[in-house]
Amino acid sequence: MNTISSDNTENEEYFCLKMKQLICSDQLQEAFQNICDFMAKHPDSAIPHNLLGIIYEKKRNHVLAMKHFRVAWCLDPTYLPAQENMSNFSSFEPMHRFFYEKSECSKSTKKYEIKYDSRHIGHVVEKNQLV
Repeated sequence: MNTISSDNTENEEYFCLKMKQLICSDQLQEAFQNICDFMAKHPDSAIPHNLLGIIYEKKRNHVLAMKHFRVAWCLDPTYLPAQENMSNFSSFEPMHRFFYEKSECSKSTKKYEIKYDSRHIGHVVEKNQLV
């Protein structure tokens, strides 16, 4: 995978913020076109697929949204917004919050541990720890 210079990172952050503005103001067609243009220039980037997943989720096309979140995750397994969106919208009780860029993702990782009750039966429980 190519290394990203700081200029490219700033441009990507700006692009994500711009798309967030368009999507939140329901200018989905304009956002869709901009994302497709970005994807044509950066075919290996997880960013446009994550953003398309958000658009499809807003359009209530859950299956296509999850496909794009999955593609984003496959292209870059370290891209936190795609991980967060995929986890969020695949749960039984999604919180209906979209993650557009890395700065919006929490710094905590979910870890699991076993807690034993009074009868010495182990239960897997989720715990949050800061990284």
